[in-house]
Amino acid sequence: MTGSADFSADFASRLEREARAGRVSGVEPAAVSVTRLGAGESFTAWLLRAEEAAQGARQPPRVVRVVRRPAEERPRSLRGEYEALSRVPPDLGSHGVALEEDSDNALGAPYVVTTYVPGRVVPGQEWTPRLACALAEQVARLHHLLGGAQTAGEGTAGSRLQPGQARHPGALREAEAVLGWWRSHHPDVLKEPRVSRLLAPWWRALVTLDPVTVGVPLHPLIHGDLVVTNVVVGTGGIPRLIDWEWAGPGDPAKDLALIGGEVTGGPWYAHLSRKAVTDMVSCYVAARSRLARSQAADKGRNLVRDCEGAGGSGEKHDEQVRRLLARRDAWELVDRLSNLLYCLSRRGQEDYLRWAGQLAESLGARLTAPPDEPPG
Repeated sequence: MTGSADFSADFASRLEREARAGRVSGVEPAAVSVTRLGAGESFTAWLLRAEEAAQGARQPPRVVRVVRRPAEERPRSLRGEYEALSRVPPDLGSHGVALEEDSDNALGAPYVVTTYVPGRVVPGQEWTPRLACALAEQVARLHHLLGGAQTAGEGTAGSRLQPGQARHPGALREAEAVLGWWRSHHPDVLKEPRVSRLLAPWWRALVTLDPVTVGVPLHPLIHGDLVVTNVVVGTGGIPRLIDWEWAGPGDPAKDLALIGGEVTGGPWYAHLSRKAVTDMVSCYVAARSRLARSQAADKGRNLVRDCEGAGGSGEKHDEQVRRLLARRDAWELVDRLSNLLYCLSRRGQEDYLRWAGQLAESLGARLTAPPDEPPG
């Protein structure tokens, strides 16, 4: 094989056989059951559960994520994703266990083995403000714990970030990269009426919001693809994060933009009112401030850090929320148009055509609504 695998029942049998024989990295040799968890754009995920051993002990479940897309079509290298996975605290999401970068292995395709995150993916229409705030607190913990880490490998495709770069060039630069890629690869989708009528107001809205995104200190590791389908809600309503393919350095506000809001479509976004979005951002700011105070107290210092780039260390909570919300809004616009273009590039499939219609309608409503006052 050349970087992908056959995801049929035959492959499931092969995976079970090789795992039993101890030829799957990160999986101890044992009798296992194999369940197909699902397929994303780049990977198919398989859950391996060990059967009860004679001694009564068994290894924890493992997820084997097998590549289904060529390397040149993935947002980052497999090693880059694994480096990010290896930094994730297990209580916040899936954690890296093993990596096979080449196809020369027992499964015939590159793969990553991770810990298993139990729970369920909550559909976008079932999200509540309470769940959104619970997620914001988890994201705040992630950003706090990894804030001092060395940058995790290379940036993802289209991010316009350079190795060693300390500050973000802004949402407008990333939007230019998005449009440039689609002009080069699928120029037809930009001429599609559902897109062409949105481009001018979309660009004007981004120009208004862009200044608050320029020069934001880069966080070394954000999730980068924090959509509904990458959040698993477990016991007690605690959300945890999976699928770190797009993880890398970036603006923390992006992790608050992709989860949802008023611009929705398809299976990716939580349906949240403007008040719910504002409350989510407020929960994030409060959690980051609380974590920073605790860290400062532990170190015997009178120091309170703000949320990267939200403002100076003396900024009040409400001002931090206002600026972070504006950054979130900018990244929401970049993400939703990019996803609309992606859906239209696959409009031959009924689901994607329907999702494109939903995104276009929702984005159009957002662009014709009275804008919030831009941050000063």
